[in-house]
Amino acid sequence: MSVVSIFSGAYCAGRQVAQAVAQGLACQLMDDACLLAQVDWHSQVPRISQAQAIMDNLTIFEQYPRERDRLLARLRMGMARLLGHDNLVYLGYGAHMIPPTVSHVLSVCLIADAKSRIERAMRSDGLDQETAAASIKRADDQAMAWVGYLQGRQAWSSALYDILVPVDKQDLDSTVKLILEHARSVLLMPTKASMEAVDDFSLAARVETVLADQGQPTGDLRLEVD
Repeated sequence: MSVVSIFSGAYCAGRQVAQAVAQGLACQLMDDACLLAQVDWHSQVPRISQAQAIMDNLTIFEQYPRERDRLLARLRMGMARLLGHDNLVYLGYGAHMIPPTVSHVLSVCLIADAKSRIERAMRSDGLDQETAAASIKRADDQAMAWVGYLQGRQAWSSALYDILVPVDKQDLDSTVKLILEHARSVLLMPTKASMEAVDDFSLAARVETVLADQGQPTGDLRLEVD
């Protein structure tokens, strides 16, 4: 069984879609909170609250590159552990930590136009239009900073995903059906090479963690294991 990673814009039905896909595949649904729980937090590293903060707003760590690198290295280690599950739906920012060499991952992005997202925010959370628009902009800015740093691209770039779904143009059932059809494809079944890629990712993350703890910059480090 493949892994489905879902990155969703704010108010784009990410949770609903992910839950339905996980149910359809009869597999676990994990998210950024699950990723944080996978990390070994020792006394010499920043607290879990700081790890949550870096996912919420990466830009606040620009003045603290060492702490940023230490946190990101440990989050990558946590993601490597999660990828040990070969039957998984992942929802959240952590989706962008999965290397493309892990070929049994179906990468999905959910996005919609501003008007429909504002309307959803007003309807679901009881926000007024101005507050809803400001909340969405703030979330989009955070997403752009996170994806831009990790991937060097805009958050909603189609080049980053196997499937990019405009959820304002099709309903929930159609979106879930589309993802399930692709997730069940034989092309996304784990292979020896893709599972070895998970092992390589795990090893690289451990090396990165050691370097970061030694104070060596890792922001531009991309380790490859033969």
